[in-house]
Amino acid sequence: MDADSLKVYTAWILLLQLAWAWPGANGWAQPAIERITAAHEAWVEIHGSGFAERCPSCRVVADYGDLWYALEIDHWSPTHLRVRLPDLNLGLKIGLRVQTAFGASDWFRLQLTRARVPRRDRLTAVRSSNPGLLTWDLRSYRPVGAKGEHRFALPPKSLRCGESTLLFDHAHIVFRERRFGDAQIVSTPNPGCTDCEPIVVLWYHEPTGRLDFQLQVYHRRVEGPCAERVIQPM
Repeated sequence: MDADSLKVYTAWILLLQLAWAWPGANGWAQPAIERITAAHEAWVEIHGSGFAERCPSCRVVADYGDLWYALEIDHWSPTHLRVRLPDLNLGLKIGLRVQTAFGASDWFRLQLTRARVPRRDRLTAVRSSNPGLLTWDLRSYRPVGAKGEHRFALPPKSLRCGESTLLFDHAHIVFRERRFGDAQIVSTPNPGCTDCEPIVVLWYHEPTGRLDFQLQVYHRRVEGPCAERVIQPM
């Protein structure tokens, strides 16, 4: 290579290095997340810069604490992404990172909202069936008084890839009538359990008392993780 050719070659190398280092040049900037907004159901929208055009290695990674997961992508543009952020029955403090052919963004931290079913706790007893709400009723008006222990069994559940499942979240008691008596939940399983221990309720009322209450069991809608989307932490 003669001296003139070497100069031209060196100049091109310098130009390529400058283009790579120059943020925004040809979309070669490192991606950056500015904000995340809810779209609908489990979908969220990521706003930022440097996402460039979608590529085979481009992805959005969610850090659930004990699991890194590649999210389903519905839309990809240089400044706007739409991805599905499911509740995998893991941690609720999630980190999101955008990876492109030119680098990865910093982690953006957010709080995942539990999809509770029903969405709000009932303040009174219910008469008809409610999707996702399990109930058990007890009425005792015995003139000599009464007491007891009830163990409310929860059906076993399984988590399958991409399928929505209702898992135990919490339980409480609603009273219709309570005179010289009480009922208390003394034991509940861990939220999110798939093979749950029973809910244990102790109750009593005195000879002149009356007791009428309903145990209400609420759930959390989660999704089973898919093995092909699990990523090894880097």
